[in-house]
Amino acid sequence: MEVINTRELASRLGRAPASVVRWRRLRKGPPCIRVNGRVFYDWEAVSDWLTRQSVAVALPTKAKPSRLPRECHVTQ
Repeated sequence: MEVINTRELASRLGRAPASVVRWRRLRKGPPCIRVNGRVFYDWEAVSDWLTRQSVAVALPTKAKPSRLPRECHVTQ
């Protein structure tokens, strides 16, 4: 188990430490571990959290433009 603090997590994610703190307060961030008032993160749990945050993005295909009947075209 690799345990890191808030500053290290922010650095690895390329975010400001304040962002990580905000996520934690809003309960939107990765799960944390509290020990004597200090906050730590298990990197494996963070990695799992990141995987769950991933969204599949469909790439556009080379579709032919739709053909509208002449009466549907807008002219100015």
